[in-house]
Amino acid sequence: SKEDITLGKFFDEHEIPFDRDQIMNKKNGDECEPGKPGAVKMFVNGQSNDEFRNYVGAYTPDVKDHVIRIVFE
Repeated sequence: SKEDITLGKFFDEHEIPFDRDQIMNKKNGDECEPGKPGAVKMFVNGQSNDEFRNYVGAYTPDVKDHVIRIVFE
């Protein structure tokens, strides 16, 4: 089912905390740089994406074109 292939399910299977407010041990508002609060952000193929846990990857003929990047900055 669609729920079985979400990004959230992937992180749950690997026991890694992940949602729009947290990645691993970093939470929105935690210090990123000295004196600067950070935030979790997600990009798919270079474009900002706000689906986070609900994201289901698109299938393309060339999987190398499909890149998910999650950052805390």
